[in-house]
Amino acid sequence: MGIQPRTKISKASWLTYWRRDESSQTDYVFIFNDANATSSGTVTFETSKTPFCLNAWTGTEEPIVEYSVSTSNQIIIPFTFTPAPLNLGYTSSPRGGISIKIPATSTSGKVTLSNPKKIMILPQKIESPITLGNWKLIAESWQPGVGFYDSATIGTKRNKTLNLPALMSWSEVPGLQNISGIGY
Repeated sequence: MGIQPRTKISKASWLTYWRRDESSQTDYVFIFNDANATSSGTVTFETSKTPFCLNAWTGTEEPIVEYSVSTSNQIIIPFTFTPAPLNLGYTSSPRGGISIKIPATSTSGKVTLSNPKKIMILPQKIESPITLGNWKLIAESWQPGVGFYDSATIGTKRNKTLNLPALMSWSEVPGLQNISGIGY
């Protein structure tokens, strides 16, 4: 039949999900590794567009600088996933240099470059997490008017101010379980 997937994984067992945003004509491919071991491989994309790496936390996009193009205009990108959340990103500069970006980690590690030079990553001091508390929530809801069955009756808007010891789901806030609305 000749049917081929839009992403092909080689030498690994990763999962992919392809999404297209029609308004911006942008294709997104999410790659997930659920293994508990380091794995390396390549992903072949059925596109000839310039690849970018999207940071899901910050929304920033950086060009992927290490990839090849096949004779059938497919993009082939090598990937290595580690079980620890050490995610590397890199950017290219107009002067031809490459900056490697890594998150703070309390353990040491290493990065192998394509030349195959190895760069040691020293542990950094990681600040303790901050517990956020004492939230002030103003819940705005609409209640039926006086004449519940009269369509000419306009509902009434009510605001309820609540002081919460911790951030929680709307359905867990005392007094809001059966009320819909917005909070700010």
